[in-house]
Amino acid sequence: MSGLLDAPPLQPLTAVDRGRTVPLTLRTFDPADGRRLVRLTGELPVSRRTAR
Repeated sequence: MSGLLDAPPLQPLTAVDRGRTVPLTLRTFDPADGRRLVRLTGELPVSRRTAR
């Protein structure tokens, strides 16, 4: 992480995995999958704990 802070990528949006730039065309970055993840995460029950 410190390397990215010291020398940030030139592109406005960059994905880096273990020091190597990876293409944003990978299925991992599919916007529809991201929207689905947000929707499903929002549907999860929330457990609240009270301090004792």
